[in-house]
Amino acid sequence: MSVELEQFVRRSAALIDAPWWPPLTVRVAEAMATDGAHDWTHLGRVLINARAIFEADASALGLRAEDWPAIAAAVLCHDVINLPKDHPERHTASALSGRWAAAALAELGVGDEAWRGRVAEAIRAHSFSANVATDDPLAHIVQDADRLESLGAIGLARTFATGGALGRPPASLDDPLGHSRPLDDLMWSADHLPAKLLTLAARMKTPSGRARARQRHAFIEAFQAQLGAELSGET
Repeated sequence: MSVELEQFVRRSAALIDAPWWPPLTVRVAEAMATDGAHDWTHLGRVLINARAIFEADASALGLRAEDWPAIAAAVLCHDVINLPKDHPERHTASALSGRWAAAALAELGVGDEAWRGRVAEAIRAHSFSANVATDDPLAHIVQDADRLESLGAIGLARTFATGGALGRPPASLDDPLGHSRPLDDLMWSADHLPAKLLTLAARMKTPSGRARARQRHAFIEAFQAQLGAELSGET
């Protein structure tokens, strides 16, 4: 067992106490392909984000304590089918992960078909690239918890880790912020900031998710300004 998985097991045990959680974690560990931006530390942070949003907003969203296990299950399984960012079928990964989760939960005898379907739909809807609309507040928590990972310091670290793994330079030397050219985040990692990351705060669905996203959004804006100044020789 890796250090990251050991940490996840320890931290998650304090957040959810269910007999099916350890065996489901084992199944995810066996099935999930990890990378620098999608690993057990990512799952652990998303679970912590989801718990914080749930505790703050459950009442306002009409959720009850018994809804938390479904949220936790969706978080645990949301990246189990992890296609690379440049894979042509990347947009299908969340639906595939949702179906995998429903099947694994059924094999473990967890929940009824409707409960498992709700978990699967929350996983399918979390994806930015899949662009799935949903009115389920359970899915909104999973989506916001995962999207917070794309903002702030963690979001920047994950963006440039992924870009480096795919061989993308950090930024264009001629126009690092894309002021006078079309954005292309398949070419330049820094283009991913305005192309995606800086659009996320406005898309958050939960009250506390929006509040957290605004602070992290401001951090990315400050980083972007600093990056532009350094690459232009201003500082």
